[in-house]
Amino acid sequence: VDAASRRVVAANDAAARLLGRPAGSRVGQRADALIATLEDMAYWDSAAQGTLDALQSDTTLLAADGRTVHVTRSIRPVHSADGRARHYTVVASDRSAWRAAEDDREQVVAELKATLESTADGILVTDLLGRIRAFNQRFAATWSIPADLLETHRDEAVYEWMRRSVPLARSTATGCPSPTVRLRCASRRRPSGEKSVGCQAPPSWMTMR
Repeated sequence: VDAASRRVVAANDAAARLLGRPAGSRVGQRADALIATLEDMAYWDSAAQGTLDALQSDTTLLAADGRTVHVTRSIRPVHSADGRARHYTVVASDRSAWRAAEDDREQVVAELKATLESTADGILVTDLLGRIRAFNQRFAATWSIPADLLETHRDEAVYEWMRRSVPLARSTATGCPSPTVRLRCASRRRPSGEKSVGCQAPPSWMTMR
């Protein structure tokens, strides 16, 4: 993008595929029309006033065929030998597949949480690496886990809390849960006294995975 006119002076084939038009057809186009979001338009307005900051964030663009494409877009000034910014580079990486996977995961988690809250058991859901994916309020209440540990995704802190809550923790499998391990019954102490909690960690199959 030419810094003075803020119009496109060159585009590669990857940009053509992303935008859904031949690369040459973008030459001469206003920069703020490439990705017409409020953030981008504000950036180019600032560039017109001489601001030379870089911009990088996740956003969406509308391709020529009507598709909404999720991208990570970055804009940076290119300085010449005399120190002046004569051009800007606009780089967009297609994140549509990642966004679709995230949307699917969020839908599964939402459905899972609805199921979890409908049961009287305390349930903690992890992936195959032991990372916490979901839990219900009964689980948090049973183990008296502070809300900030669960809500801020501090998995290791949650597991450490569980280990400290169980007498003789070394002899029980109350560390990072694994779908291939069945946790045996263990007793734990609470301020109000001792409470017996039965634990199991069976694998769960979702959409045959």
